[in-house]
Amino acid sequence: MPRFSVLMPTHNRADVIGYAIRTVLTQTEQDFELLIAGDGCTDETSDVVAQFKDSRIRWFDYPKAPWAGYANRNLALREARGELIAYAQHDDLMLPDHLSLMGWAMHAGIDWAYTRPLWVTTDGILVPFGTNLMNPDELTEFLTVYNTLSTHCVAHRRDCLERFGYWPEDIAEGADWYLWRNIVEGCGSKRIAYVPVPTALHFSADWKQSRHSRSNEVRTWLGVVEAANWWPRPLRHSIPGPRQEQRILFEAIEKGGDEFVAELRRAVDMVMDRVGWESIRRALPRVTELETQLSNNQTELEATRAVSADLQARRDADRARLAHLEMRLEERELSLRETTQTLHQVTQTMREATQARNESDVKITATERRLEECAAALRDADQSLREKTQAATTLASQLNAVLASTSWRVTAPARRVCSFLRARLGIS
Repeated sequence: MPRFSVLMPTHNRADVIGYAIRTVLTQTEQDFELLIAGDGCTDETSDVVAQFKDSRIRWFDYPKAPWAGYANRNLALREARGELIAYAQHDDLMLPDHLSLMGWAMHAGIDWAYTRPLWVTTDGILVPFGTNLMNPDELTEFLTVYNTLSTHCVAHRRDCLERFGYWPEDIAEGADWYLWRNIVEGCGSKRIAYVPVPTALHFSADWKQSRHSRSNEVRTWLGVVEAANWWPRPLRHSIPGPRQEQRILFEAIEKGGDEFVAELRRAVDMVMDRVGWESIRRALPRVTELETQLSNNQTELEATRAVSADLQARRDADRARLAHLEMRLEERELSLRETTQTLHQVTQTMREATQARNESDVKITATERRLEECAAALRDADQSLREKTQAATTLASQLNAVLASTSWRVTAPARRVCSFLRARLGIS
């Protein structure tokens, strides 16, 4: 049974995986097995692996698993025979004593350990991270906020996988952080260890297409590098073209050997010391000054907010009054429209009444004219009647005179005429 099982997951990086494998095989700690878990590789990865004639290499050519292939990592880990699990990346490089220092850290009572991360930009700048989970506040931030450890910096006991779970397979990325948290929270802070020296180089993944691996901390470091004229040479390497950084750094490790590693670590210590001292001398006083300014600005801001709140309250009151006035104006406009409509109706009614009165006056005038005509006709009829009455009276006197005659020949016809006239005239 080997002491270490080193898991190296890979997907289509035949151009660099050879460098990663060689840095594992040349470890000073040689008691290991290397589990290379292919995640649906369609390039020459299998051929590259086959070139290494080392019985410690176990190649698992799995079909593509979902997301980042975490399921295939678990398949390979279930084949692990080592007491300790270490991790390698197909595009990262181990320094020669990586496994040795990880084994030293994993002494009795330690379940999970890590070394100082050292990131490499696509243009050959090396920047260290200072994550120290021995500090409670940093541990809390690591467990609750985000991950600052690259996978190849970590090692743990194999039984942690059975005790706390394997890699989660149902997420797209960041499964390492979930696994680290499960183990650290499960075993407790007293059973983790930190080796504060860099033991591996972590490169920006090709698929990220990012100089700084999309890391805010690396981006901040690059700002320091670009502003500094003192950045140490071991942490700056010339890269001739795209996707050449692994080759350049591998050749530097191979050529420089232990001296390269020592210079690299001295440079990291110098950078961390320099930045820390610069923080004491310049950055922290400036931060204190800015915090004082910020506090003053916050006080002024609070006062401004109070004034603003008062103005807002007044504005709201004015708006309420304006809304009330607008409502009253609308009511008056509505009343005016109703009054105007009523006035229009009254005017129309008056016009209709005037028209009716005019028509009535015309009718009255016509009636008066007809009455006058009737009166004239009555006067004419009355005059005619009086004339007829007078004539009848005269005729009656004459008839009476005739009737008074004793002559039968005279009276007989006269009586017949008189009876006829009386009947016509209605005289009894």
